[in-house]
Formats: sequence, structure tokens, C-alpha cells
Amino acid sequence: MWRAYGGMNGVALVMNNAPFQATEPSDVLKIYASPVAYFDAQKFAEKFGEIVRNIEDEASFLKQQDQEEIKARIFRMLAFAAVCTKHPGFTEEVEWRVLHAPWWESSAYLKKEIEVVQGVPQPVYKIPLKDIPEAGLFGITIPALIDRIIIGPTRDPLAIVEAFADLLAKADVEEPYKKIFVSNIPLRQ
Repeated sequence: MWRAYGGMNGVALVMNNAPFQATEPSDVLKIYASPVAYFDAQKFAEKFGEIVRNIEDEASFLKQQDQEEIKARIFRMLAFAAVCTKHPGFTEEVEWRVLHAPWWESSAYLKKEIEVVQGVPQPVYKIPLKDIPEAGLFGITIPALIDRIIIGPTRDPLAIVEAFADLLAKADVEEPYKKIFVSNIPLRQ
């Protein structure tokens, strides 16, 4: 995807998703990771039908639960479905999305800043890329998160490689050049 949307100098950061798949994930940041589902309308309707059937099958159990909690979970499920579903044509991306809904719940650890992104001023919530041991959150430092970096296609791969190697070294990534790969796949326009 970065090759099509990254302009003339696209770069892909391939992240290690292990911190988001922990058996007991930390809730301190109030961010949630989800793999993207690549469904067409029919597949989405099938999956949604499965959920409806599960709710109907477990109606007696659900009636015994806190109704506000059930509503909150259903709302969250629908929000994740809306944000984490893409057309099957993008299946090769194997994308994950990290979600934060500040109007829903907030975290003292996220930093909100107003930035201009492609000409639009907007709030951006920044994840501190450091472990927070007192909250049980580990594995979100840059050395732990960056699996590899793919650069290109670009006409300036050497300059970009050197720049990213320097940035990785400053972030305490060992052997930064071993994490960087140049893509020579041409982009058709």
C-alpha cells in the first residue's frame, strides 16, 4: 500500500505485533489493535449473521449480564468492524489497525497534539514508545516494535537508507542496517 500512497519516496514500517497479541494485554493506553478483515459485502453479511445467531443462542446467558456492559461491548464490536474491514483486493497487506477513541475512554499516557496532515489541522494522539513497567506495559519501544523497514521504490534509496539507519541507531536499535530493505518493485502509474 505504501508504494501507491507514499508518493515518490514511500517507506513501509513493518511492525512486530506481539505486544498487541499478549495473552494478558495492558489496557493502560486505551488503544486496541485488530487485524483487518478483507471482506466483500456478502462475506461481511455472513460474519454479521454468525454474530447475530451467537447472540440469539446465548440470550439467556446475556440476560443475566450487566446490560450497560453488553451495550458497550456490542458498540465496540460494531466500531471495530467498521474501522477494520477492507475490500478483499487489499488482502496482501495483512494489515493491523491500532484504534483509540478519546470520546470513549482516555489514557493519561497518550499525548494529544494538533498537527496539520495533508493541509488539515487535526488532533493526533501519540503513543509513548517506551515501556511503562508500573502499568505492566512492555514491548512498545522502537527496538521492540520495528521488525523491518522497506524503502521504495524511490530514486534515492541510498539517502533514505542512511537516514533511517541513523534514526534507528539513535533509538537504540542494534545493527540498524540489517532492519532496512530496499524494494525494487516498480510502481505502475
